[in-house]
Amino acid sequence: MRRALFIGIPIVLIIGAAWYFLLIQPINEEILDQEAQLELLVSQEATLQQQLSALRRINDRLPEYQRAVAEMQVSIPPTPQVDALIDQLKVLADDTNVDWDEVAFTTPSDPDDAGFRTISVNMTVRGQYFEILGYLYGISEMDRLVRVDSLAFTPQLTDDGFNEITVTINAVAFTTGTIVVPAQPEIIEPIPEDETTTTTTTTVPVTTTTTVAGG
Repeated sequence: MRRALFIGIPIVLIIGAAWYFLLIQPINEEILDQEAQLELLVSQEATLQQQLSALRRINDRLPEYQRAVAEMQVSIPPTPQVDALIDQLKVLADDTNVDWDEVAFTTPSDPDDAGFRTISVNMTVRGQYFEILGYLYGISEMDRLVRVDSLAFTPQLTDDGFNEITVTINAVAFTTGTIVVPAQPEIIEPIPEDETTTTTTTTVPVTTTTTVAGG
């Protein structure tokens, strides 16, 4: 009886060990793997929730962003629009009763690190003190962004006894595009009506050879 008991105990231990290694351990490893995947999914869900919240905030402020982009395109247009800029400066001169003497501008420069190109605008205007002050203030309030870099004042006395100031304004406007010069069309000069066209015809003589068979 004792011998059978001694023999049975190792067998039970072997069966128990085999049952653990073959069944219990793989199940435990699977449970641990599933728990790790669950933790990963929970972490990913938290990240996605944060991203979703950020996107909702952006969507809520979308009209504000669109207005900012539209204002940016007006202040720094994608094309130089130099003619429109000059028209705005001329209208401002009329509104502030300033005499516009001359203006010169350059083509857009190479883009800087931010992608902006500069257009140098040099103007000479004349007027009384408060008129000049109003003109300079109007430049700062324009929809188009114009930066005044330097001013040169030359006061003088007019024939009417008024103090007049001539101001040279060195300013800079901005754009993100370049001036596109259109291709010049090909010019075909018409033929004058009184000019006759002479046609020369060359006649090439044709030689025919006839062979007569001998009788």
